Amino acid sequence: MIPMRDGARLYTAIYEPIGIGYRPVIMRRTPYGCKPYGAEFTDNLQTDMKYFVQHGYIVVYQDVRGKYESEGHFVQVRPYNIRAIHGPASESSEIDEATDVYDTIEWLIHNVNTNGNVGITGVSYPGFYAAMGALSNHPALKAASPQAPVNDWFIGDDFKRTGVLMLYDVHKSLGRNFSIDREANLKDPWVSKYDVEDPYKYLLGLGSTSAAIEDIADEKTLREKFNFWDALIDHPDYDDYWDNVCPTKHYVDIKPAVMVVGGSYDGEDCYGAVKTYEAIKKQSPKTPLYFVYGPWPHGYWHRTSYESWSQTSFGPGSAEWFMKEVEFPFFDYYLDPSNTKNKVPSVTLVPSFWDNGSVWKSYQSEEIPDTEMVKYYLHADGTTSTIKPSERRSFHEYVSDPENPVPYMPVELMGGKKLYVIQGQEFVTGRNDVCSFIAMEASDTMRICGPLRAHLCFKTDAADLDFVAKLIDVNERGEQMMIRGEIFRARYRYGYDKHVFLRPGKMEIVDFEMQMVDHLVLPGHKLLIQIQNSWFPVAELNPQTAVDNVARAVKADYCPASIKLYHDRKNPSYLLLPVVKNWK
Repeated sequence: MIPMRDGARLYTAIYEPIGIGYRPVIMRRTPYGCKPYGAEFTDNLQTDMKYFVQHGYIVVYQDVRGKYESEGHFVQVRPYNIRAIHGPASESSEIDEATDVYDTIEWLIHNVNTNGNVGITGVSYPGFYAAMGALSNHPALKAASPQAPVNDWFIGDDFKRTGVLMLYDVHKSLGRNFSIDREANLKDPWVSKYDVEDPYKYLLGLGSTSAAIEDIADEKTLREKFNFWDALIDHPDYDDYWDNVCPTKHYVDIKPAVMVVGGSYDGEDCYGAVKTYEAIKKQSPKTPLYFVYGPWPHGYWHRTSYESWSQTSFGPGSAEWFMKEVEFPFFDYYLDPSNTKNKVPSVTLVPSFWDNGSVWKSYQSEEIPDTEMVKYYLHADGTTSTIKPSERRSFHEYVSDPENPVPYMPVELMGGKKLYVIQGQEFVTGRNDVCSFIAMEASDTMRICGPLRAHLCFKTDAADLDFVAKLIDVNERGEQMMIRGEIFRARYRYGYDKHVFLRPGKMEIVDFEMQMVDHLVLPGHKLLIQIQNSWFPVAELNPQTAVDNVARAVKADYCPASIKLYHDRKNPSYLLLPVVKNWK
């Protein structure tokens, strides 16, 4: 129970090798518990921590304050506290996650057989704690690795995407992991109804986001158990609350080396990894910075059995290779000066591709590849190409109906929600509310590396719409693999800080960033672009009427919308793809 500067004590499990002298420390802080509590050893020592154990590292796990056995009060994504002294404890008792890391390291270097060098790591929420720990300013902290770190819960991570509530995840994620009730942390998690019933049919039958919220539990209970609930429901626009809890702007003058890790198949925190890396690169240019990105679902760079996902066979060994050849060498270079080794390259990329049975390949360099932004225009004949439309007037006309929303994946597969990230899109074929545009076969391998961008011109009779843009790789057999899909709420086309409803019958434009990909389009394959207006139930339904807070919408607020998606000379719609220059 390590004491913090404000008197709270944090439960810390320390696994220290016997009889081999002074060794580095690798630390992970978590809101998910440091079990087993007692004399048993955690299985993590033989899985994602095995190379640290093999090299005699001191392995430390800690319950963050207010969770499981740690004292204090738990706060969701606790904001960086500029009033706190991020250095030695003083008369001030102001705290945040960075001061907790400082105080923990200070205790460790005086109480374990450390060589004075400490690293911190973590995946997902622990990735957020690793990033905040990098701001602690403790001189012993030499390296940090935020992996799939939570970054912005309004724009791109976990609970919301561009302000759209990720309905399925919200319900499934509630329980002990997000409760502020310390006793509840030790009990069984909340069991979601959606685990045992058809979520599409079940949620559609409830009729609205507000009804789905009421179905989880009464609101009084939610507000008492989850200090994040008020924000999630009562802050529909990007206001001071969301700005305060987003850590990006604080990644300035970071002292330790940082290795950010992310997965392009990550359906939870893909956004956080890329934005954390970009922020540190821009705001802390002197920080030794590394970036690793590959075709992994959430945290699967530590799952040695991983070799396939959905219908795609990726090949075995990428996780083992990452842990042995990239992750451990990064930390060892900065934490153990007694060993002679080389610094790992600054950028490690493992592109995805759609070719069953092939073996993955990594690309390592000092920079992300240079790209050219190429517009793939939508055309009236259902094709997409780099040639701008020549028609004077051209559009697809269809209806978006909240009573018949486009499912995010085949209904029979919805129990495996993460699969939708690269799910084949054949199941939407024939729907009138999904606009499809296919390119000619690729004659040579094309590499797309970086964030995509969608630019859509449209008219509608609705006050609001959600747009879902999807980039899909189609192989020679006609099978489809989604490379990237992203949702955007049209009311935020002028900025997330305020909503502006659409003007019925007037030309409107939404232009939004889609998350980073690194993908090889192989010869004989075709690119397919799809545009739709619902992604249910992974994302809540837009009422398509002038409702200020969709979380408060009732069934009567949901109405069909007539839409004209334009693709002509004056009003072109397109996806902007980052194509790697001169790539072989």
